[in-house]
Amino acid sequence: KPRDFVTYCSHRWKRDGSQVVVNQAVEHPSAPGTHREDASGDNACRAYALRGANFIGRDPEDPEGRTRFALLAHADPGGGLPPWAVKTAINAVAPIEPFKLMHNIEVGVKRAAE
Repeated sequence: KPRDFVTYCSHRWKRDGSQVVVNQAVEHPSAPGTHREDASGDNACRAYALRGANFIGRDPEDPEGRTRFALLAHADPGGGLPPWAVKTAINAVAPIEPFKLMHNIEVGVKRAAE
C-alpha cells in the first residue's frame, strides 16, 4: 500500500562543522491525512515519521576524504500493519536503503554540477 509523510525539518550547524537535521511528523491543512487513491488507483495511507535525525560530519578516520552519515528514525507506517511485519520489513530494508539514499544523492549532485 502506498504511504505518504508530512514532516517538519530543522537544520543546525554544530561548532565542529558537522550538521544535524531533525524531523518530526506534523499535520498540515494543505496535506490532510486522509485515505485516498493515488495515480495508480491504489489507496494511499498516511504514515508518520514520528521523530528522526540525520547526523552529517567528517569521518574522523579520513576527515579530508570521507563523510560520516548517521540516520535515526522512529516511524509508524500506518495502515494496520502487524508489528511483526513492520519489524521484518525494517530488518530487511535497513541495510540496503541508506546505500540507495547515498547513491541518489550522488546522482543528484552530479546532475546539478552538469
